[in-house]
Amino acid sequence: MAKKKHLVMARTPEAMKKGVQTSKGTLSFQGKSGMIVNDDVVDEIEKTQGLKGTGDVWTMEDQRYTHDSHYKADGVHSYIFGATSRYAAAWEAFERRRQKRIHAGEKSPEVENV
Repeated sequence: MAKKKHLVMARTPEAMKKGVQTSKGTLSFQGKSGMIVNDDVVDEIEKTQGLKGTGDVWTMEDQRYTHDSHYKADGVHSYIFGATSRYAAAWEAFERRRQKRIHAGEKSPEVENV
């Protein structure tokens, strides 16, 4: 059977910035809210920084790596809140096209004929 993998989620901003200290070194979240770790370090993480320790992180077995399980874990997702420069540029281009159509007297394609 393959080694089990575990999901480690940061519960505090400090834990996300500093990472998780183990006997094998510091494991970084790399700007994300969670990371996948091997089975050999999860007990140490749980005892020192998990719910049995300081409570800075939360751990659970990642069911995607356990083939004989009927449970399904969603894993880690990255979300971006707020506009990015690419998003802002796309909206600015949309508005320029819309304004040109308005000044030319065209109806906007997003408005249905009523």
